[in-house]
Amino acid sequence: MSNNQRKEYKIELICEEWNTTKVHADTIQAAFEVYLKDRALISESFKYWNTYVSDLFPILRDLTNYLRSGNWILYRSAVERATSLFFFFGRTKYSRWTSLFLQDCYQLEKNSHFFFTPTRVVDLL
Repeated sequence: MSNNQRKEYKIELICEEWNTTKVHADTIQAAFEVYLKDRALISESFKYWNTYVSDLFPILRDLTNYLRSGNWILYRSAVERATSLFFFFGRTKYSRWTSLFLQDCYQLEKNSHFFFTPTRVVDLL
């Protein structure tokens, strides 16, 4: 077997392994989604913590990334998503005051163009 044939054989083997792995991963993901739905029907506690992990954690991650990068759009997006969850969980005070805070954020962006140029937001941090 020549070197080119060996390389082609290895590439074919790697592609075949990748396809097999992808099929297994897709099967595991589908089974995990079924498991999450079944457990949420059985346990309210599981449903709550699943909501925390799937919905709240990404918002907290984005807020942390905003603090590190100064990306105003990312911050506003995270606060908007958090506001919808406040309504979902029935947190009336958070819902009311976060909505007003978001209005202030939009007004600040409209009225203060100087601070919201892409280079200026980073310079402020």
